[in-house]
Amino acid sequence: MSNPCLYCGLCATPSQPLHSHSIYQHFDDKIKPILSGHHIETSIVKSAILTIEGHLQSIDDQLNHLEVLRTRLLAERSHAAAELAKYHSFIAPIQQLPNEILSEIFLFACTVMSDSVDIVSGVPWVLSHVCSLWRSICLSSPHLWSTIIIVPTSST
Repeated sequence: MSNPCLYCGLCATPSQPLHSHSIYQHFDDKIKPILSGHHIETSIVKSAILTIEGHLQSIDDQLNHLEVLRTRLLAERSHAAAELAKYHSFIAPIQQLPNEILSEIFLFACTVMSDSVDIVSGVPWVLSHVCSLWRSICLSSPHLWSTIIIVPTSST
């Protein structure tokens, strides 16, 4: 529950806008009769200035607090989203496949993509760097590593 407003006693919620406060009206009521006579009482104006400056400082302090809170909430949201993605991955359909089927899929990918000459970006290498399960499957499947690609270097 939100704390009540110091000026009007009501709460500002996301469904209600912030209230227009009467601190300015208090000074306007004192200054209007004086202005009509073209005589300004400086003590009232100085008091209004001090009050409004204090109010502005309070608003700035609250805005700074909200920025800190926003930063913390964004970090917490990012962490929660990462956790959610991790838990979604636990129930992904590919997680239900037996390791033998994944090994066959990997072998098929290697034969289809055999044109890859770069050993570092070759299919077995890439597959073995996806996750620890896939790394284990790749390393326990010798047929994925049975092709050796030798790239001749140009001699100068």
